[in-house]
Amino acid sequence: MMRFLLSLLACTVLSTGEAASLTDLVLPDHRGGTCKLDTVRDRLLMYFRTGERTTAKRCDQVLSKRLGPERPLVRVIDGREHAREDRETLIRRIAETVGDEPITFLLDWDGLVAKRLSLPDSPLLCLGIAADGSINGIAPCAYDRESLGRILPLLPALDQSAFTIEELTPVKRPSRETRR
Repeated sequence: MMRFLLSLLACTVLSTGEAASLTDLVLPDHRGGTCKLDTVRDRLLMYFRTGERTTAKRCDQVLSKRLGPERPLVRVIDGREHAREDRETLIRRIAETVGDEPITFLLDWDGLVAKRLSLPDSPLLCLGIAADGSINGIAPCAYDRESLGRILPLLPALDQSAFTIEELTPVKRPSRETRR
């Protein structure tokens, strides 16, 4: 019952007296650049802990297919669990894993996104960011049809049809040796 209530809480649209926003929030990325989050519009943002990277990757693959290349998923790693001296190792591991793929991970070392938006304590969340930069809503994400289906309404412009079994079939990436 408690899990249901937490899930229900996480699915509600943020509604505080003053709307929470990402204004003036800048995060570094794993490639050495930065991203001003208040410039992100009409997108899904996936916020996750590194311990959830396997589930995040699977959800990413399914959601990215639905989003298409014109609306790429914004990936933010909640890095609060990493000590300052371990950050370079994490960045190197991300770079090695991503390689030349056009994927960028933003790094939230201090949990600024979670604090600013009062995010529930959940290992993997998706946020809908409207065309005006406001937050449409938040949904916890797991790799199942029901969970992924709750994410679609966060961006009303997306195809809202249910995910098919084919869409939920994990994409196998070639091994590193094959990609070279």
